[in-house]
Amino acid sequence: MKQIIIFLGLTLVFSQKQITSGDIDKITELRNELPQEITYFQDGQESAIGRCGFIDFGNSDRAEKSDYIRKWKSDNPRHEDISIPIAFHVIHTNNNTGYVPESAVNEQVTVLNDAFNQYGISFTLSSLDYTGNNNWFNNDSENAYKSALAISPSTTLNIYTTTAGGYLGYAYLPSQFDENSYMHGVVLHHNSLPNVYNWVYDEGDTGTHEVGHYLGLYHTFQGGCGGNGDYVDDTPAQDDGNNIFDCYDMDTCPSDPGNDPIHNFMNYTDDDCITDFTNGQSDRMDYMVATYKPSLGTESCEDQGLVTCSDGTCEISEDDCSISSCGSGYVPDCSGDGDCCLQSWIGDNYSDCEDQQYGCDLTCYDCDGGDCPDTDPGCSDPGDTYGCTDPEACNYDSDATMDDGSCAENDECGVCDGDGNDCNNMQLDGHLNFEQETSDITGFYQDDREFAVVGLQNAAAFVDITDPSSPFEVGRISGSNSIWRDLKYWNRHVYIGTEASDGVKVVSVDNLDNPSLVSTISDFGNSHNIHIDADGYLYVVGASSNDVWIYELTDHPAMPQLVGTWNGEYLHDIEVYNNKLYGAGIYTGEFYIIDVSDKANPFTLVSYNTGGGYVSTHDCAVTEDENYLITADESTGGHIKIWDISDYGNIHLVSEYMTSSNHSSHNIYVRPDTDLLIMSYYADGTRILDISDPTNPVEVAYYDTTTLEGVYVGNWGTYAYLPSGYIISSDIESGRMYILMSSLIVSPPEMAYTLENTEFNLESGESAFGSVTIANTGDVESVLNYSLSTSPFSASGGSDSFGNTWTDSNMNDDFENSWVDISNSGILYSFPNNDQAGASIEIGFDFPFYGESHNYLIINPNGWIGFGEDNDEWDDFNIPSPDAPRSAIFGFWDDLNPVNDNCNSNCSGNVYSHGNSDRFVVWFNNVAHWYTNFEDSYYDFQIVLYPNGDIDLNYNTLTGTHDATVGIQNAAGNDGFQIASGSSAASNNLSRFISTGPDWLDLGDNTTGQLEFGASQSHNFSVDSGGLVEGDYSGFVKISSNGGSATFAVSLTVGEGSDIMAGDVNFDAVLNVLDVVILVNFILEVDTPDSDQFTAGDINSDGILNVLDIVNLVNLILQ
Repeated sequence: MKQIIIFLGLTLVFSQKQITSGDIDKITELRNELPQEITYFQDGQESAIGRCGFIDFGNSDRAEKSDYIRKWKSDNPRHEDISIPIAFHVIHTNNNTGYVPESAVNEQVTVLNDAFNQYGISFTLSSLDYTGNNNWFNNDSENAYKSALAISPSTTLNIYTTTAGGYLGYAYLPSQFDENSYMHGVVLHHNSLPNVYNWVYDEGDTGTHEVGHYLGLYHTFQGGCGGNGDYVDDTPAQDDGNNIFDCYDMDTCPSDPGNDPIHNFMNYTDDDCITDFTNGQSDRMDYMVATYKPSLGTESCEDQGLVTCSDGTCEISEDDCSISSCGSGYVPDCSGDGDCCLQSWIGDNYSDCEDQQYGCDLTCYDCDGGDCPDTDPGCSDPGDTYGCTDPEACNYDSDATMDDGSCAENDECGVCDGDGNDCNNMQLDGHLNFEQETSDITGFYQDDREFAVVGLQNAAAFVDITDPSSPFEVGRISGSNSIWRDLKYWNRHVYIGTEASDGVKVVSVDNLDNPSLVSTISDFGNSHNIHIDADGYLYVVGASSNDVWIYELTDHPAMPQLVGTWNGEYLHDIEVYNNKLYGAGIYTGEFYIIDVSDKANPFTLVSYNTGGGYVSTHDCAVTEDENYLITADESTGGHIKIWDISDYGNIHLVSEYMTSSNHSSHNIYVRPDTDLLIMSYYADGTRILDISDPTNPVEVAYYDTTTLEGVYVGNWGTYAYLPSGYIISSDIESGRMYILMSSLIVSPPEMAYTLENTEFNLESGESAFGSVTIANTGDVESVLNYSLSTSPFSASGGSDSFGNTWTDSNMNDDFENSWVDISNSGILYSFPNNDQAGASIEIGFDFPFYGESHNYLIINPNGWIGFGEDNDEWDDFNIPSPDAPRSAIFGFWDDLNPVNDNCNSNCSGNVYSHGNSDRFVVWFNNVAHWYTNFEDSYYDFQIVLYPNGDIDLNYNTLTGTHDATVGIQNAAGNDGFQIASGSSAASNNLSRFISTGPDWLDLGDNTTGQLEFGASQSHNFSVDSGGLVEGDYSGFVKISSNGGSATFAVSLTVGEGSDIMAGDVNFDAVLNVLDVVILVNFILEVDTPDSDQFTAGDINSDGILNVLDIVNLVNLILQ
């Protein structure tokens, strides 16, 4: 599907810096003052070389400070990947000194991709040239060789290899010169490329370092221990880069938090020590490229067969240059609406015709290069009007004079000419297009009318939606340009916050047809989110000076009065319920619960880290009983997470939900008086979860508002509180508001059930049947959707596709900590180093895991055991993943440092194993974490395996801090589950249990259903004692539905067994109709059974012969 990429009058403003000879002289003078402390030999001569020749020239304003970039990132969360072409210029002497082989160039590009790919930046080698010039090689004239060799500096990264002026390399920030200036690019010492010269700078990371400058990064030691440093929040302060020579931890700024970032690419450590950028540096690169090099990565005009105009735009000829007002590679939309469209769309086999199916009308460019039919109105004579002329069609055009064959009908989702795949249990009843991108949305009911208020780029639009099929605007309140507006309603007033320095606007809607601005809260400029509680207090977050501002509205809604503030950290979104503020700290992954009963003195009740890290925990919502808090991560693969907060001293994760690992959640709301969570889920539209069972959220409805793919595209906001039951949602790129209806909200169902036979006493080899009847006892118009599943636990945390399920001793009262003491019998396990497993060891029995049987395993020092190849990945991440160890059981996957054959001074704790025919134990005995940022952190835990495939994960004492991953995955890395991660991965005296089954309990093939009001459906289940030894067994059946959930137990006692076949009442060893006739006579008391006949006839083992036994007998015969 062609994605719509339209720039709506957006202009990135940056200072234009033209290079002069005086600039070159000044740069050379400043660079010559830098130290050259590295000694190396070239052609038998000793030379001195400096580490980096970066000069912060012509950039004294430094507007790109970390707080500004953080705000920009909040306004522009939708990171777009960029692929940057590289024009590589190898400059050497006339006798080939400095010649670099093509293989080294290719290796350098690979090194760059390895470093930048995870941040959405990739590189391709678009050209390679060689130039013999002695003066250029010796860097006598940077200006000369760049002006001669540079290729399309605005779109392409130019890399030059020379002697780099006596340094390993240098580059300039994007803001130092005009986007089209040939001075942009990277200059590298020819010996810094991979494997060209045998020294500590031969891995190519000088190139990574200099490209970091090229994309906008300072050195991590910029500014030393004082000031603003490198203008990135998450790189610790560092005094100087020239005192860093080896890969040793240092803290040159002891008064500031954190050790020196010696592993950061923007430091001066050797190549084999630097490994990463930070998320804050990634944000800065995003900002600098978007602001100062917006054309980077696009095709050059010449590559497209066009000419470059003086303003950098592309046109067919120089004569066309003056008419273009769009950026490079774009042309004006033919409709005259001000849009700019990709020039490459002309003649690309997609129809960009007057209907703007893909957002653009390109018919004035030779009928879109021939992609539009001659009959298209944009290509036809002015007197012809083509369109749908059928008044019954959903796309009827009253102005059409000629039918173009486009007439269509609405599908069941309410989508004109749709395929019915855009919705489930939710339909479109109306929409309105605003012709610009939308942001958040709110709604209100007043004077028997319902309204939506929609955030636009430059205004808030007020829309009457009383008749959903015919919504109409009644007015707009304009404001400064911003992609973000937050809106709330209280007592005939609407409050509008934005991150465009507009404060909070107060709008009277006393006259519903004429909303009017009455005042502005100007205690701050920007704000990110506002909330109004049930008592009429307005809360503002994401603003300057204070993290929460509190205003009283009850007596004077038009003139809010400041009554209190709170400070702790930046909160992105909040909800206030029962005088408690629930806040989401997006930059730390922390959520807060704050007592605001005294508005003048709010105080924190508890804060909790979700383990999501940077750019997570974007929004939160609390259930009406306040026992559960739901958080939403705004990041790639962002999860909805449900936390049990009933005990602030034991907050824990009970379940997670996500739609796709490539998409992100956004905003979430619990609809009052229901168990429904309404979500705006970006690319996956508006979705509804049934959270009546918080441990097992079930998606029950959705409406997809977009066809675009991406992390931050599609449905921005949703409002779910209108009394009519309508849900209103905003879609970013289409600029539309959707009015949606779900029967789940208007007519809530209610699930009820009855049971027949759940306790069984069978001899070995016997089987029996029970049943459960599901009924919908909800509202008259309601529809109940339900499903049945088996579980080994009465309460569980989640399952995988194979059937593994987990629970723990916190959520399930049936279990306690099950620590196995092997302190006197454990066998010491040896590791070659702190990241690699030792020898495989025998388990002592065949252990079943994802359909494979294993009798050997390996133990990795980083807290996991596996049944395949070793993996030295120490930096844990989300599972399942093919990049993680597999197949594996992750008891506590983290960067651990147990005693090993290559120990440093901080290694501590041994690992032991012990097995017998009943179980196998792996014990990590007070093992240390790798010491960086985890000083004095030790973990005592074990992994226990059982012959039937059960797994216990036991945690004794966890000291200090941790950031681990816990779970299991199969050999392909495509099935498994992540039980927990981050700082909430485990706790003291906790046991987790993983099991499959119960295999003896079978629900059959029919495990789902849909019931209208008053309807019911029975489901039979069977138990089979075949293969079971004597003893007691228990299993559970879970009923999940949009009308509530329930779990019931099924118990089985297996005896010694007998020779009597169940149902064979005439003992002929065959089950047939004769047995049915005899059993009916027994029930009707025509005949009297003896004891063996009674045992054979009592098929369900309930001690009574009745019609249920006949039903069971018939089922056995039909089998």
